[in-house]
Amino acid sequence: MNSIVGHNNNEKNKPEILQSQYDKYKIIMGNYDKIIENQIENMKKLFKTDLEKLEDEIEKFSYTVKKNYPKIEDLDNNIDIMEKLNNCKENEKNYFEIEKKCNDL
Repeated sequence: MNSIVGHNNNEKNKPEILQSQYDKYKIIMGNYDKIIENQIENMKKLFKTDLEKLEDEIEKFSYTVKKNYPKIEDLDNNIDIMEKLNNCKENEKNYFEIEKKCNDL
């Protein structure tokens, strides 16, 4: 895989490589954002009668998301973010299960 920063001597290919990486990143981020939205909805359902608990859980989840949000350079480090996201999506019905799996992203 060619690196974004890479040592590719063929300058003509650089814009295509960058576009390809960017397109891949957009797909990953779209999936990641959907998981985040679903997660927050699940939390709202779980803690609808306990607003204080809901706030705490959303705060913890927000911290986890910020800490683990995929970065474009991760695509070049052979990290299979897409596979990990798919594993998370399979379990998105269970709030605690998705948090556990997504913590490894």
